[in-house]
Amino acid sequence: MLCPVRRLSSLALALRNASSPMHLFSKMHRNGVPLDTFCILYTLKSCTHLPIIQHLHAHIIKLGFSSNLYVATSLPKAYVIVSFLDASILFDEMPHRSTFTWNTMILGYSKSGDIQRARAVFEEMPQRDIASWSSMISAYTNVAHCEEGLFLFRRMLFHEGTQPDQVTAGSVLSACAHMRSLGLLAGKSVHGFMVKNGWELDVELGAVLINMYAKCGVLRNAAMVFGLMAERDVKSWTTLICGAAQCGFSEEALAVFEKMLMAGVKPKSMTFTGVLTACAHAGLVEEGRRYFKLIQDYGMEPRIQHYACLVYLIGKAGMLEEAYEVIKTMKVEPNVVVLGSFLSACKGHRQFEMAERVIGQALRMAKPESDGGIYSLVCDLYVIGEKWEEAERLKKLMMLNQSARQGKARGLRSGISTCTLCSAASPSRASALRRLASPLFVSLHRVLRVLVGSPPCDRVAAVVSVISELSLGILIDIVDEEWMRDTLPDDDLPLPPTLVVRTDDTEDSNQETQQVDADAWHDLALGQE
Repeated sequence: MLCPVRRLSSLALALRNASSPMHLFSKMHRNGVPLDTFCILYTLKSCTHLPIIQHLHAHIIKLGFSSNLYVATSLPKAYVIVSFLDASILFDEMPHRSTFTWNTMILGYSKSGDIQRARAVFEEMPQRDIASWSSMISAYTNVAHCEEGLFLFRRMLFHEGTQPDQVTAGSVLSACAHMRSLGLLAGKSVHGFMVKNGWELDVELGAVLINMYAKCGVLRNAAMVFGLMAERDVKSWTTLICGAAQCGFSEEALAVFEKMLMAGVKPKSMTFTGVLTACAHAGLVEEGRRYFKLIQDYGMEPRIQHYACLVYLIGKAGMLEEAYEVIKTMKVEPNVVVLGSFLSACKGHRQFEMAERVIGQALRMAKPESDGGIYSLVCDLYVIGEKWEEAERLKKLMMLNQSARQGKARGLRSGISTCTLCSAASPSRASALRRLASPLFVSLHRVLRVLVGSPPCDRVAAVVSVISELSLGILIDIVDEEWMRDTLPDDDLPLPPTLVVRTDDTEDSNQETQQVDADAWHDLALGQE
């Protein structure tokens, strides 16, 4: 007879390797085989349908395992995967909840899109661990509420005294990447925190850092992080290629791709998306065709984003008939992005007759709340084709959709003006606010004044505080003052390569603009690092 330890191991192995663990579990129960926690946990982990989980849940209650800590913790996780409503009911009825159970509910609410309920569960937690903070920050990032994620990270550091781990740092850096230029300084401060604490630059953290710097426009820093990585996988290469392509550095993106192939790294679908994007931005038609054929050489089928890049590339070069043939011969049904790429090329070459072939299909597929650009493109094409009635009808539809969106956003703007903008700048940020007296922040104040509704002069500091809170709030508290003086000089802050700043004070005066060269901006952005 097997000893208890060997018996448990044999049962666990049988359940793990079984094609239907639930069937084996039922058979064991019918034959009177004693069941234990290990058997139940393995079976519970394999359940992917609600009736099966409910059936197993009934067995758990009948066998007296409902009070077992491990089983009680795993049940909500199983329910979250198949039915979040049942998981919520089970969570409310649980007399004792572990931290893992609370974190499971936060994750479930965030995946279902209910960020407010996720935050409510987070605030109700009697004790939070690092996974709780990471889940909540990641939840805000996934719904594009990145500022809230950064504020939560700051609260975790300075009010709760919880030190971040690599998962938390990755979530914060992802939030910074979503915020683009506004998140650059916060992202650099997190990077400095990682270096200061001696964190190893592994594959995952390296990819997140590269993505953050690339989306913030500082490609040189992204390349620097890539060069410092001891190990690089296909995700690292792909992130750098896509970042270079998005920043407009097409030659650099293609050069990195060629180095990747020479290193023996097999590209993935996303890699070719970055390569084709680089070709489209630079107008490299022949190279784009060659790379598009290379997708199949690596055993992959072109996806919808690859077709969109190819259509945009060929159409931009004026070969509209060939671009239309690509759309007709696609192995997948074209979506709004593909049709929009073709319509954009037709507009650029003022070819209404070609655009008319897909206008009807594009309008049927477009959604007013998310695809407003298609309506604008088609309206412009109607004007080019002198279809005045159709253009007027579409213009009225666009105005109705815009009014509906403004009505939804009015409550948000009022909330900002009464809450965020009224929070006066704290004395601890006085030195940081003095650094914001640059043309960039003057122009941003003009934009905010239009959006919010002309705040009085005594609230100008509060308006600027919103900007500094997003970009400098974490940096000021994490990094010492000496490092901050070296990194943020008193002169104008570095500007993105496409940002034009107006330096005049009146509408009627000559409009002088300053366009910062991309290479010069990279030098400024690096500062004295």
